[in-house]
Amino acid sequence: MDNRITKQQILDRYAEQGLRLSCVPIGDGYEILVTEYGGRIFGPFGPDGESVLWVNGVFKDREQFAEFVRKRNWNLGGDRLWFEPELDFFCTSPETFDESYTVPGPMDPGYYQMEEGQEGVGLVNKARVTLPSDGSEKCYEVSRTIRSAENPLAYLRGSQFDVKYCGYFQDIDLKDIPSENGLRTEPWLLTQINPGGRVLVPYLGDFEFVDYYEPVDENCQKVYGNYAELNITGQRKYKTAYRAANTFGRMAYVNRTASGQLYLMIRNYYNDPSLPYSSGPWREPEDRGCSMYFYNDGGSEGGYGEFENSCMPAGPELRDGTSHSSTALWFFFGQAEELEKVIRTLLGISYKIEI
Repeated sequence: MDNRITKQQILDRYAEQGLRLSCVPIGDGYEILVTEYGGRIFGPFGPDGESVLWVNGVFKDREQFAEFVRKRNWNLGGDRLWFEPELDFFCTSPETFDESYTVPGPMDPGYYQMEEGQEGVGLVNKARVTLPSDGSEKCYEVSRTIRSAENPLAYLRGSQFDVKYCGYFQDIDLKDIPSENGLRTEPWLLTQINPGGRVLVPYLGDFEFVDYYEPVDENCQKVYGNYAELNITGQRKYKTAYRAANTFGRMAYVNRTASGQLYLMIRNYYNDPSLPYSSGPWREPEDRGCSMYFYNDGGSEGGYGEFENSCMPAGPELRDGTSHSSTALWFFFGQAEELEKVIRTLLGISYKIEI
């Protein structure tokens, strides 16, 4: 893929623009970069120096990146934080979703301030967002801490796994500022992934999902006994969402690096069907209750996929307007049969890797 970007390219572009970033070791020789502009997490970077996560190709060119930053564009790639409800923050009305969709600048790239500490790298953004629907304002303060995460397999005694591991936590502390519009805020994590792999969604009970855009078919999603498999191509726009009541807060992505190394990425987050998760598709805004989402870009924005989940919402009637969320992202590198063992152990499904 022509958008494979190295750690050095990101370091160079940020240095040229005088932008701050920090390097965080996350295990087995892998590192991530945490940035102030955009509040991004790039990486992990291993022996070949390339980011496992998708990164915008604008990083290849000094002048293009300078123009990107001058315009305060948002689509950097990597791991980012937005906020729900999307229909209130990003468009004038559900009916004009595609035509009016705009990313609020105070949210992304935001005005993050970065601080390095013993617990990890901290990012703070105090945002005042004007809602496109009615011109009212919504304010919030968010503090994020990014730190290394221990191998989730470390305490197992009966199983051995011949894999390399790295991973990180992202802790999110949100303070919702009450507003006349009564809108509450819900952290929304979106991780951009390189195409070519398969998403795995373990589910409980009878299978159902919410279809956000053009209807998905078997080329996009296949459903098996206790999981769904999504094809990430970066060539056909679709988005699927899964109820908190039918999932358990873990999802996976299997793919290969540019050098052909197989990897497994697993997200672990707090999933609670009792929470009032606020996202819904524009055609049916009240079709809510999902905490897990996946997006496949149609190619117009660079050809990537997205690995998404909601975190703990906050509002005047919810925990005095504050919330704390902690999410882990785990990466495993190895042969197919070893990664299949990890999938069985951490996701509870039997899956044959064929990519």
